[in-house]
Amino acid sequence: MLFAQAITDVSISNRILHVTFDPASIGYDQESFDYLTPFAENYAEFVINPMAFNLEPAIRARATIDSVETTLADGTPRGTLTTEWVVEMNDLG
Repeated sequence: MLFAQAITDVSISNRILHVTFDPASIGYDQESFDYLTPFAENYAEFVINPMAFNLEPAIRARATIDSVETTLADGTPRGTLTTEWVVEMNDLG
């Protein structure tokens, strides 16, 4: 829940879901925030996780989004994953 609370912006353009995180918005410095999350190496793993289900919203998301890009509020990249990766990793194809 802490990780989701740090999301400060979400947008879609050109079939790419862009998600911005700002740990300071919930009172954390970057080092502490990354220490507390299993997604510190690639924030896109957190964002793309709901697309791994075989439920209608996830199926629609996979059909309309090609990739997820995550950044920090200052623009620092925090990871990217493709919809293809989700399909392959979860044997959805």
